Amino acid sequence: MKLHRRNPEEIDVNLTPMIDVVFLLLIFFMITTTFKKTSDIDITLPKASAQPAKKTQDPLEITVFADGSYSVNGEQVANQELTTLVDAIRQMASGDSKQPVQLRADGQATHQSVVKAMDALRQLGLTQLAIITENRN
Repeated sequence: MKLHRRNPEEIDVNLTPMIDVVFLLLIFFMITTTFKKTSDIDITLPKASAQPAKKTQDPLEITVFADGSYSVNGEQVANQELTTLVDAIRQMASGDSKQPVQLRADGQATHQSVVKAMDALRQLGLTQLAIITENRN
């Protein structure tokens, strides 16, 4: 009887699954880690008994219509001149340069009309500007 000898199989350890698991753990720990900035200087901060005042201002709303006319807080501006617009905004803002401003422009309004409104705000020093848009959803 003739016995065939088998060639011994080469033993191989596949490391790919282990590497995948290690990378997944690494990604998990990187995402869930929070970084806290701590100061190296040990100081005691002063304490105050008064609560900080919360100042809520209603934003100044400027609307630019499709024909190039303006309204400030719902009141129509007399004409489309820059000086008239500046005067109307100055009157509504009461000289407060920290007043937040919302600029609403019709989709058919010209670019020049919107830039003119922004220029009027810049002349008065009003820098907290939000341009209001609509969601398409």
